[in-house]
This record gives sequence, C-alpha cells and structure tokens, in this order.
Amino acid sequence: MKKTFSTYYSSAELLLPKDMEKREFAFQPFDSHSYIRHLSFKDEASLRRYMSDNPPLHAYYSSASFLFPEIPDMEQKGWLGSDLIFDIDADELKGCGEKETLYVCSKCGYNFRGLNIKDCPKCGSKEIVEVETTSENCIRMAGETARKLVETLENELGIKTERILFSGNRGFHVHTQCDDECKKLTSEERREIVDYLKGTSIDVHRIILMSSSKRFDEKTILPRPTDPGWRGRIAREIYKDLGFRKEMIIPYSKIKHLIDLPATIYEYVEKASIIVDEKVTIDLHRLVRIPGSLNGKTGLVAKPVFLDELKDFAINCSLSPFKGDMTIVLRQEIKKANILGDTISGGRGERLGVDKCIGIYLLLKGLAYLQ
Repeated sequence: MKKTFSTYYSSAELLLPKDMEKREFAFQPFDSHSYIRHLSFKDEASLRRYMSDNPPLHAYYSSASFLFPEIPDMEQKGWLGSDLIFDIDADELKGCGEKETLYVCSKCGYNFRGLNIKDCPKCGSKEIVEVETTSENCIRMAGETARKLVETLENELGIKTERILFSGNRGFHVHTQCDDECKKLTSEERREIVDYLKGTSIDVHRIILMSSSKRFDEKTILPRPTDPGWRGRIAREIYKDLGFRKEMIIPYSKIKHLIDLPATIYEYVEKASIIVDEKVTIDLHRLVRIPGSLNGKTGLVAKPVFLDELKDFAINCSLSPFKGDMTIVLRQEIKKANILGDTISGGRGERLGVDKCIGIYLLLKGLAYLQ
C-alpha cells in the first residue's frame, strides 16, 4: 500500500494554498495512529518529494497561516489568520446516523449490523471495522446540503466559494474565498455564521410575521421563495412540499387547513437548516485534508466537485485513481457488503477477483491481503 500511495503522489495533482510556505503540514503514517506535525514546505516540489518518499495514510495542511509554521508551540507560531471552511458529514444528517451498517470484528471474525458499534458483541474486542460505504441516499443528501450551503453563503451572506470537495469518505468540504478581513474572524464570529445556517434559536414569529406579534390570522401572508434570508428559505420548503408555484402569493387563510402554524413552521425550519460540523468552522487551527490527496480509510481522492455534480453524486470507483483488476484474499468472512456501489461477499481465506479500487478499500480496512 505504501508503494501504491507513493506512486500516486509522485504525479498527483494537489491543490495547495497560495501561501503554502506559511502553512503547517501534518501526515498520518501507515504504521501509526499519531500524526507527524509542524512540517513546513517552501514549494510544491519539496512537498511532493516528501510525500512520495514518505507516503502518508492521510495528508493535511493547516487552515491557518503562520509566521513560523514549523514551531510546535501554537503560541509561538505567529497566527496570521485562518480560512473559513465548512464540513458536511453524511452521518450527521437526519435519518443517516440511524442507518445500520455492517461491521466485522478483526479479532474473532464475527459479522454483525448495528449503529456506531464500539465493541464486538461476541468477544468484546474493540478491533472492529466498519465495512460498508455511505448509502447512495445519504451521500445525495450530503450533496444537496453542500449545494444549499454554497447558495446560502453567497446569496445571504455574500461569501463566495473557492471550491467544493468530496472528502474521500462520507461527505463534502466547502472552502470559501476568504480575504484578509475574513481570515481574522474570531471563533465566536464563525460560530455566529454556523448558528445562522442552522437556524439556532430562531423565532419564527419574527421571521414569518416580521414582528414580535404571535398572531397568525386571515391577514397573515406567508413568506415567498424570492424573499431574502430565512423567510425565503422557509418559503421554498413550504412551496416545494405543498406543490405551489414560486410566483404565487399565499395568504394563511388558503392553507390553514393544511398546516398548523407555528408548530409546522418549525418543521420547515428544520428542513431549511443547513447542518455543518461546527468544530471545523470555528477552530482557528484546524487541519484540512489536502485537496487531491488520498483518504486513507477508502483509497478515494479528496476530489474537487462542481456545483451541478452534487445533485446525483455517488460514491463509486470513478472516484478512485486506481484502475484495473486485482486478486485479494479475505482475512475475515464478509456477508454481503455494499462497497463503492458493488456487492461483495466471501468466506475467510477466499480468493476474490475484484476491481482494484475495491481491493484497495478492503486492504486499507485490514479485511484482505495480497498473495
């Protein structure tokens, strides 16, 4: 695997920040759970040599720029500012965290399905591996969330997107065009952006009625899809759900028999909210997966994605740089697992001919070996 990753990094297209010499780089080696941190590179050539000679399982750079990125003490690095980045994980979306997946215990080989399992129910070992890739429906939901995020950032907050990335595993990263003023945003200011996106502590009376009044009556006019901010966001969900044309003006009297305001409005707030990983956005020293690098959990590329590709995005072998066929031997029995869009099953010690992308996925999980 090290040789395979090394070959990839000798010619891979890596998308690096313009001020890469001011960024800290960090790598997780194949044989360790810890990271090699506080590395600095003056240019892409020196970084590529390092990654080719020392192929990492995971590769990152800091969202922050520093005067002295190589100094281990954060207080002495000389913080200059941080990128504004958003992370969308499919598992955090409604309905996706409750989907059972297939696990295999590396110690006893027991197969079982469940949610966020930490211990083997048969032998108690913590050496368990999650086998299946994210479901098609959940990755589409994550793609739709990323699309809504990009449009909301630009249309409501004036924040433009630099790039959208598939993470190589379960979701998407959105990197914004962050100028000097943006880079100086504090953690609390970044949290306010996240709260706005999520609709934290939202008062639907002020949004729907645009006042502190709590009266919904015959004169109430529902928000329209073209309205700015949260009014428009809620309206788009209502219109889509009830099948109204976006140009229609709808008084409450027309639909009060269909929805119970304001209780139902909170349901539409939930639908319109944009769920991002708060920790990623507010952390001024966050490590960011290098665009174009390999995700060591799957062997897939952290790949740039266009906005119009998010609608029907699917996790499959097209996201892998490794093409062709290979033969692997299963270390453990696998009972009908969905891996990169294909169904895989086999007994312990069984030889399988598979697409190279699937073989590498199973090798990285420790569920197979080469013979």
